Amino acid sequence: MHKCLPPLMKAISNVDHILNTKNDRDALWILTFSFLLVLISWPYQLYSIIMVTTNNWTAFLIFSLNLYNNFSMIACEFQFISLSWIVKTRFVGLNEELREFGLSIVVDTDEAALNKISRIKKAYRGLHEGCVHLSALYGFQLLMILSCLSLCAMFNLYFAIFGGFKRDLATVANQAQQVPDAMNEVIWSLYYFGRFFFLCVAAGQLVEQ
Repeated sequence: MHKCLPPLMKAISNVDHILNTKNDRDALWILTFSFLLVLISWPYQLYSIIMVTTNNWTAFLIFSLNLYNNFSMIACEFQFISLSWIVKTRFVGLNEELREFGLSIVVDTDEAALNKISRIKKAYRGLHEGCVHLSALYGFQLLMILSCLSLCAMFNLYFAIFGGFKRDLATVANQAQQVPDAMNEVIWSLYYFGRFFFLCVAAGQLVEQ
């Protein structure tokens, strides 16, 4: 983080200075992503706590630590999505600059046009450098997260179809825990698929630029 994040933000700042493409809505979008983080993660965290059937405080503590680890993974995903959004908006600004430049009549001796070409090249190099730092910062983490999400969704669907860890619902005193096992597995599968899809869309939007 300390090696890659400062150069990434510096590269974005340099691109803003070159193209004057600073997006005033960056803070608004990051707050929106943070709200989505809470909206998506906490209901499932609370659902997990409600579904715990153990009365052993040690097991419950370990389970809570596992939920914290799950929340940290989601926070990493949303950090990546927020930074991807910032980089994407700069690519949009650069593409608009190129489009305007392509529609204008360029003369080789036109000093203004040559200066514009130089600015576009510098901005492109800055964005390329930013993407390199973004990949170095989240590449391996996203690989592991996407792999875990795929495996979790696959195993949950397998348990939903063929049966997994069975519970005797008649012995469950808490009404909130009397959810059929198959439905419980489907709910978790949808949760993992949603996170997987969200990450793929965010990365795909960045690649398209």
